[in-house]
Amino acid sequence: MASLDINLYMEKVSMKDWSSSSILLAEALSLPEYRTSPTSAFTMDLISKMLSELKSKGFTASKLQVCIALARELLDSVAEGNDFDTCKKAFEANLLSKAKAHPSQDDDKLSPNAIAELASFFTQSFFKHYNLYQYCFTKEQQHEEAKTIQEVETPWIHSSLDLALNQEEWDAWCQAEEEIAQKKIQEEEEKREAEEARIKEEARLKAEEEQVAEQERKLNEPPKTFEDAVGYAVTTRVAEEKVKIAAEYKAKEEVLLQSIKTLEDKLNAA
Repeated sequence: MASLDINLYMEKVSMKDWSSSSILLAEALSLPEYRTSPTSAFTMDLISKMLSELKSKGFTASKLQVCIALARELLDSVAEGNDFDTCKKAFEANLLSKAKAHPSQDDDKLSPNAIAELASFFTQSFFKHYNLYQYCFTKEQQHEEAKTIQEVETPWIHSSLDLALNQEEWDAWCQAEEEIAQKKIQEEEEKREAEEARIKEEARLKAEEEQVAEQERKLNEPPKTFEDAVGYAVTTRVAEEKVKIAAEYKAKEEVLLQSIKTLEDKLNAA
């Protein structure tokens, strides 16, 4: 059993740092399973209360170490299955072996007053609830243990602050990102409009092809009546005129474009 740093332990207790004080005491008493073991928990509870009470009554760190050793011997006696009277007689014998009228600060002896205080504490705590301690230290306990795997996300490693952007650079970066986002939105919109236009154009061409095919079908059918013959002649004539007019417009358009080009060349040369 390691020696407990009493002053450090009491400092943690006074600060109400129960976690740190419990760890210190558990390490000194070699009780690593004090959170799950009932016997370890009972031992920790008894000794921590003893230290707090006796420290308030003026016990020094060296004398409290003696009290810890006496408490461990008493609990070991209970764990061995001894009855109340046997444990009490053994405890009294151990107290008497530590009694000294004028003990020094460094020896392992206690004054009569200290013996009385220690006996009073154990009478009002341990021996008053002896059956509970005996049951805990001698009866096998049933334990339930649950294990779980908790995945923890690896923390993101930040870049060096030397690479950080100042406010002006940050604003410029944000503006560039905004422009990229707006450009992407515009490209997607243009792509969508182009796709709609393609679909409309395909539908228009298909309708024209169907119309032309229908007209050709009708033209290829021999007229059955006079009205059909007249309609056939009119349709044929209109089709020929449309071709003629389209050719005339095409020629005029080429002449006009050539005139415009000539005029632009003269203006650029002036």
